[in-house]
Amino acid sequence: MLLDQQPLGTITFAENPEPRCPCLLLLDTSGSMAGQAISAWPTDLLRIKPDGPVVGFLMPRIADCEPIHKAYGPTHRKETFPHAD
Repeated sequence: MLLDQQPLGTITFAENPEPRCPCLLLLDTSGSMAGQAISAWPTDLLRIKPDGPVVGFLMPRIADCEPIHKAYGPTHRKETFPHAD
């Protein structure tokens, strides 16, 4: 456990007669995610026909970033991000 982390303690869930799945939201308020985006998430699905199978994803363009293979490939990662490992 990191030194600045503190345990949540005892967690209790409210009683609810409807069958539901309890969940816990962990929100990052540290500001560590501020700045330029480092990844892109799909904004839409691409299909040949309106009801056809998905053939691709529409992604937003992110400028001045490295292609994903440079982060996942160990050779490129060490060249581009030498202090990341």
